[in-house]
Amino acid sequence: MSAITWTITLPLLCKSRSGSRNRGNTLKQGKRTFYFFYPNLSLWTYAGYAVLNTRLGCSETIMTQISPNFSHEKLESASTDDFIDILEDRVVYWLLKPAKILLETPHGDIAAVSLLLSYFEAHAIYLVGQDSLGQSKRFFREGFVDVFTSPNHNRAFLQRVADFLYEQARCGFFHDGIFREKVLFRDDLPGEFFVTVPQRNGKPDEGGAIESVVINPRRFLNALVSHFANYISRLRDGAQTDARNNFRRSVEIKWSPATPGPIIGMDEEGFAKLGR
Repeated sequence: MSAITWTITLPLLCKSRSGSRNRGNTLKQGKRTFYFFYPNLSLWTYAGYAVLNTRLGCSETIMTQISPNFSHEKLESASTDDFIDILEDRVVYWLLKPAKILLETPHGDIAAVSLLLSYFEAHAIYLVGQDSLGQSKRFFREGFVDVFTSPNHNRAFLQRVADFLYEQARCGFFHDGIFREKVLFRDDLPGEFFVTVPQRNGKPDEGGAIESVVINPRRFLNALVSHFANYISRLRDGAQTDARNNFRRSVEIKWSPATPGPIIGMDEEGFAKLGR
């Protein structure tokens, strides 16, 4: 999901008692002074960054988090286990719990499912250890199948359902602003979703064109919560070397933990106005 948050302290441009100026972390360019900082990572999904400014005398402390419960210090070891903690914290508090809150809000079920659709492609990136650039539909399919594979679900049919939801639900929401007409919702379905197909000889024809998919939003969320908990448990198991290596490789591709981020700069006047 574009820019990770970080924590760093930047001194404000301020006058001392002698009238001299303390410029601290600045980059001088001609007659203008730019305050700057370097973000460490890129965020896994769509969240931006939150900044908490705390004024301490003559300095400006910009406190930000890489996830709801972890600061940039969590990254210092660059260990796979710390990366797993960060992923879990982000997905639980930025995706799954907000979706649950939406489900408890009147008319929030559609918004909840819209949010949850971001899970599948992102999960597949970590699952296979590759970027999805230019392959969004394939990665969405892989993630969806990994979540819903069971003895009751034919894998080939699940792949077709995934492609259908990618076009009708995921692309419908992100490109049209709402789901397309073949995606429906009911909260009394016995499963996560129900697929309608033509009948042949009085029986559903799984090889026929999918006519619609009906989603139970609450069960849909529950399936993702359970799946993610199981995935995190697998990542924490040191014996699961393939899963851990793929996850680590994806972190290095998507988060770029060893690469400094872009300089974000502003002039003295703009910096002084922050938080006012």
